[in-house]
Amino acid sequence: MILKATRDGDVYVRWSTVAEGPTWVGSREELLADLLAEFAREHPDCDPKPGAGPHALLQRVDQHGTSALWPSPDNPAYGYTESSLIYEQRGLVARDAVGVLALRLFAGEPRVDDLIIPFEGAGRG
Repeated sequence: MILKATRDGDVYVRWSTVAEGPTWVGSREELLADLLAEFAREHPDCDPKPGAGPHALLQRVDQHGTSALWPSPDNPAYGYTESSLIYEQRGLVARDAVGVLALRLFAGEPRVDDLIIPFEGAGRG
């Protein structure tokens, strides 16, 4: 899934709902280049036009903050209106901190604990 970190920013994150964390971070330009390259590998005889394929996907991400289509295309999960996302079953990360988390991790900064809100009751025995 692709997330736009903030409505007005230029940080895009590929987020794994399986691993519950970022797998890539970069700008819109970098993401479009990656998406177009993937599209070309998967559809070698097709040229995506603006408004279709990767272009349409990015348009949806820009509009809603997510490439997700569930539970509905008009109100998708993980979009700008979400308050948080689960991060690696360690806790929650605020939706507006997803970009900061991804940028830190991919810059090699292993400490992101200040961005994680532990699950209620976590650590109590």
